[in-house]
Amino acid sequence: MRFTYLKKNTVEFGLNSVTSQGGIVETIITLGWSDETTDGILPDNISTYNKWFYGRRLCMMDDNVKGKALKWIFPSIENRTVNNDSFCFRLEKAKEQNELPAVSKDEIKELVNKFLKSLKMEAISNPEYLPRKVTDRTIGIRRINYSRIWNDNKPEQAEKEDIVWIKFVETKEGKNRHISVVGVGCDISFTNNTKNTTSSGKILKELNLEWDDKEIFIFPLKNIPAGLKRSDIESGIGNYLIDNGVPILDFYSHNF
Repeated sequence: MRFTYLKKNTVEFGLNSVTSQGGIVETIITLGWSDETTDGILPDNISTYNKWFYGRRLCMMDDNVKGKALKWIFPSIENRTVNNDSFCFRLEKAKEQNELPAVSKDEIKELVNKFLKSLKMEAISNPEYLPRKVTDRTIGIRRINYSRIWNDNKPEQAEKEDIVWIKFVETKEGKNRHISVVGVGCDISFTNNTKNTTSSGKILKELNLEWDDKEIFIFPLKNIPAGLKRSDIESGIGNYLIDNGVPILDFYSHNF
């Protein structure tokens, strides 16, 4: 994104804050300038302000309102993207989740299997999967052999895409890892494109975190109950983990 900026020292600016109904504080940057403009650097005298909001309205949500929004509101379609707006549901929720203590992988396994068994589905005792490192960067740094997983679990696993997987955040060895995202199907990836284009990748990038690409969890979905789809099981697993105190940075992804 590029703007046409004013030449250095030609800008006078003011900040006015107005509290509207609902507790939204709008900070309006008022600019005055000469006729000379140039494509270039922001003037020094406003460099302390967020450059992305240069010449825009800044909406800073009241903390009490933000707390209620994050607790009770499921983001609308318009609020589901991960972006640099002043209030981003998914990013704010990720920050909140990242402050919570991570739980052990044994506890995560136990909870997921408890949920699966509640649906009369088969528990998976060893969901740990070590993605194979490859040198061909066109297919990514780590590769998942979905066909082998399917062959090892059919006919109970009806389709190759019938898997729920969990990606973790990289952390110090021996420490519990936060869950980055709960997903479904054959689209596990750690490429730079995935980091830059998916919601979970963008969230990690904003929080200066990385995926742990050395180990993930994969749960083959065996004997999905009639009337349910694999995406329903994905949603249930994610929500069940959250309900049992397991933080998930991409908090809403498994419900979309």
